[in-house]
Amino acid sequence: MLHFYTFGGLRIEDDGQPLQLSTHKARDLLAYLIAFRDRSHPRSVLTGLLWPDLPEDKARRRLSDTLWRIRRVLDDYVSADEEYVWFNTDLPHWLDAEQFQRVASSLRPETLRADPRGKTSNLRAVEDALALYQALSSTASTTTGSSWNGNGCEASICRRWDTSSNSISRSAITQQL
Repeated sequence: MLHFYTFGGLRIEDDGQPLQLSTHKARDLLAYLIAFRDRSHPRSVLTGLLWPDLPEDKARRRLSDTLWRIRRVLDDYVSADEEYVWFNTDLPHWLDAEQFQRVASSLRPETLRADPRGKTSNLRAVEDALALYQALSSTASTTTGSSWNGNGCEASICRRWDTSSNSISRSAITQQL
């Protein structure tokens, strides 16, 4: 099973072995597809995000080349047809952001009031979520360049992801406490 780490920069592992994508654009595209994995993305939108200054035909060729580079490493984890590209969530994978969300959403405020032991499990869940976030984000300086944000996305491409994921994470924790 592939492991995708997006906190602190994009990292990919297969059975503990790191996998490398050959270009920044390949990493940017994969990070974007993972961040917005709940839908398929029109090729025209992706070319506009990744190569805004290129003519459409050149940008589409670069997108095709970038997809080929990703598939060389990840096989069918990124899929495409003539018009759309998507991250294949049907394949087995582990994603740090999903794990963080599961831990954060496991917090139950009702157990704090009803059962003193619930406080311990909630505290443990918060500690697990924070440890996951801190451990993964501490790798940023060794895995990415300076333009990457804390979610593994190149800043100009994934600004929406950064805003939404941070607000989801904060609200999930604060609402559950």
